[in-house]
Amino acid sequence: MFKMKKSSYNEALANEAINGQNIYIVGRELTAQRKYVDNSPTDEITGYQVWCATDTNNPFKVKFSAEDKPSLEEFQIGDIVNFEKLEAIDVNGNIYFRAKKIKKAK
Repeated sequence: MFKMKKSSYNEALANEAINGQNIYIVGRELTAQRKYVDNSPTDEITGYQVWCATDTNNPFKVKFSAEDKPSLEEFQIGDIVNFEKLEAIDVNGNIYFRAKKIKKAK
């Protein structure tokens, strides 16, 4: 998996982690993220995640806020995708991604 050091979401870390590789969509279902209260999930959805991969990295999730919920209707598994405002953060040596929008690469 991606191993680097940065302490806040930023585009430079995302670019460094992806390193110019194509990003492929590997799942067509959104994974909802729920708000937790006292270690229990609530009904409140705080965001969504999409599964992606590169040629050299195992599948990873890209997170979207609830307001930026993507539609995956036009995508097929294996499509090359681009993101608007793709950012990454390093948390204890693991890289996590977020974005504003997803679209098919041209």
